[in-house]
Amino acid sequence: MLQLFYSSVLMKIEEEVIRQVGEKRQIVLDQAKAIIIKAQLKQKETYNKKHSCTETYKIGAVVLKKDFLRKKRKGGKLDTKWLGPFIIVGSLGRGLYRLQKIDSNEIIPRVNVVHMKPYNVRIAAI
Repeated sequence: MLQLFYSSVLMKIEEEVIRQVGEKRQIVLDQAKAIIIKAQLKQKETYNKKHSCTETYKIGAVVLKKDFLRKKRKGGKLDTKWLGPFIIVGSLGRGLYRLQKIDSNEIIPRVNVVHMKPYNVRIAAI
């Protein structure tokens, strides 16, 4: 009889421990879910900030175009990173522009706005 009593008490204790562990597990899962959602929102903001294209140019603006061939060459550490100047002769939408060299009639059909920057004329100091 005493053994039956102890076994029922042990079963109640085990059930209570299992219930408490289950509750703690659920709390930890909820906290992890909240942390993951917060991290994903931060990653989304960082990605959108880096990949958003808010800069627009007007037709006739003078810009420089990034020189991608530099990356393929060895050395060239002191070479210029930008080509140009170019004049914007057309907008193709979605951040794409058609450029024309100032000193010739050569037209570059598509250049993304991310690979351009405004051309600033430097005035030499006297």
